[in-house]
Amino acid sequence: MTFQEPVIDEQKPALDYIFHPGTIAVAGVSAETRGTGIANSYVKRFEAAGFKGTIYAVNPSGGEAMGRKIYRSLKDIPEQVDFVVSAIPARHTPQLISDCAEKGVKLLHLFTAGFSELGDETGNALETEILSVARQAGIRITGPNGMGIYCPKTGLTFDEGFTRKSGNVGWIAQSGRNGTYVVRDASMRGVYFSKAISYGNAADLNECDFFEYFRDDPDTEIIAAYIEGVKDGQRFFQVLKEAASVKPVIIFKAGHTEAGSRGAASHTASIAGSSVVWNAALKQAGAIQVYSLDELVDVLVLLNFLSRPAGRNISIVGFGGGAGIQAADACTDQGMKVPESPQELQDELTEICGGRAGSIFKNPFDLWPKAGSKGTSAAIESISGWEKTDLLLVHIQFDLNPSVRNMMYRPYLDTLKRLAPEIKHKTVVVLDFVLSAEAKKLSLEVQSVLAEFGYAVFPSVNRAALALGRYINYHDRRKPAGNLFV
Repeated sequence: MTFQEPVIDEQKPALDYIFHPGTIAVAGVSAETRGTGIANSYVKRFEAAGFKGTIYAVNPSGGEAMGRKIYRSLKDIPEQVDFVVSAIPARHTPQLISDCAEKGVKLLHLFTAGFSELGDETGNALETEILSVARQAGIRITGPNGMGIYCPKTGLTFDEGFTRKSGNVGWIAQSGRNGTYVVRDASMRGVYFSKAISYGNAADLNECDFFEYFRDDPDTEIIAAYIEGVKDGQRFFQVLKEAASVKPVIIFKAGHTEAGSRGAASHTASIAGSSVVWNAALKQAGAIQVYSLDELVDVLVLLNFLSRPAGRNISIVGFGGGAGIQAADACTDQGMKVPESPQELQDELTEICGGRAGSIFKNPFDLWPKAGSKGTSAAIESISGWEKTDLLLVHIQFDLNPSVRNMMYRPYLDTLKRLAPEIKHKTVVVLDFVLSAEAKKLSLEVQSVLAEFGYAVFPSVNRAALALGRYINYHDRRKPAGNLFV
């Protein structure tokens, strides 16, 4: 077999060719007369995402699909191919690797499952075989058993629902489903991604390579990862420390129980490792450890929208005494302080709101919105300007009587929009009491509006408080000396 040398610019990292290919070949595309499969979906996704390069379809059966010719082999494609996405059966992968080698392909992503994650001799042998040929030819592989690449700037995606808007988060996910969840959920809350990768078994390129890439990537300011296990613990710890020293790093390490570890081994052939060792390593490296996908997204929201807090004091504003008490307890439990407001501020709020009936002005602040948008705005502006307000939590309730719902939430929404330039950098908004389909729809609309205005928005007080605690502790640990949060 004769290998064609991959045409690689030595000045560019190898992963650049995954995120910025000029030509893509998708292996496994079916002719329309045979129906469609996952490979056809990849072609459609790249087209819909705005990929500007050339997309080639490959299948030994030939034919046509989606208005394009299906080449019977990679070797028949008339130009250099930068990146190949494969959705063919695992047993045919060795031949595809050989064709990639002869064609001079730089990088290959294997969506296909059926390798080492099976935990049997056949799967392990097949993975060893393809790696041997790939390494001889200088081909790098992501996967197998991974969804692939998302780079909105270049028009690459592994999910039709992903936005084309670029952001500053580099997302590393060993699970395709979890990778998809985070991108979709974060995007709904105003957090967008520079690049993301779902990498599965990590037979060749693994989490260490991705952390190194995102560490140096100028488009990535925050790194987040869902990891089931690592290939090289010593190398991982080193690259994690290096990455966390220059950019915030959030990690959700799954598989910390015996059952979870067993699932990780079956899912992506990962060795999960001791939770005690992991917890210590992440803390020592300076990463932010979270324990769910929701928590990961919550911390991403804060890192995107909030400035570094001046201290741990938080003022809590909303309508409903019970909600305020719950928020005060939740914030206190996460290490924040809820100082009582001074008499001068209480008197000022009494005048603004036209009396104390139905309201509480001591922090938490229960502001009955009878003063309308103008009065609510003046009250929140005064609370925000109080010297003890390092952070501001505003909770808005939705599932009240529909006849009065608009009167209840609208003054808060108008206020937050008007005051955004002055307070968004230290404010979190909780949209709670969402107990009906109508209220849910309205809360999502308000969430979208507030995200556009630059606010960190949360679906519950407890989630907001937990994320704030992680966020404050992260900044506290990064101080060069002393502790400013006193």
